[in-house]
Amino acid sequence: MTRETEIHDALVPATAELRQFAVRALVSLETELDALRKEYSSLSVALEISHAADLIAQRAGYARETVGAEPHEHYDNLIAQLWARTRGRDAHEQLLSVHLNAGFFEDVLRHLGDGQLDDLIGWEDVQESVVDALRKLFELDTKLDDRLAVWGRRIAGDSVLWARQILGIAPGEHPDDVIEGADEIVEAMVKALFAQHSRRMNTLELAA
Repeated sequence: MTRETEIHDALVPATAELRQFAVRALVSLETELDALRKEYSSLSVALEISHAADLIAQRAGYARETVGAEPHEHYDNLIAQLWARTRGRDAHEQLLSVHLNAGFFEDVLRHLGDGQLDDLIGWEDVQESVVDALRKLFELDTKLDDRLAVWGRRIAGDSVLWARQILGIAPGEHPDDVIEGADEIVEAMVKALFAQHSRRMNTLELAA
């Protein structure tokens, strides 16, 4: 076993653990989108939000049936921390948080899963419905996109720093202090997450 493999195995959760994380992430997104469905039920984007909520509920249901429905204390607490850090001050900010956090969840799983999580990820249709809703909201309120651009930039750093905890890197901790040579693996994930975040923001024509 090479030194790089040893570091990777020490940092990256086993596939079974990542599958548990995927389930808990999907369950949290199901909860958030169901709440937003109620928030937007009487507005012009109700159809798009409802469609996204239905799609993520299907994904979460499949994940529970495939992997299991039991709570996972560590991942549930970790995911709750992310939502606490990125909780929007109104429904519009929270809708963008759901879009961006769903992206962070999926990007982490894809980056670390080495193709072993493909049955649990692939939420493009969910995200497309959320993006459609956001674009419609931007048309209705021409100042909203500027405000949400600021919000997206504000939460990005917190979200990426949060993602390091999945690799066992506590806030304020340097990866090489956890295990020598870890920095390269952690930074590769961070770089990938920021790149995908920028792509999502650019798709919505929001400055990243």
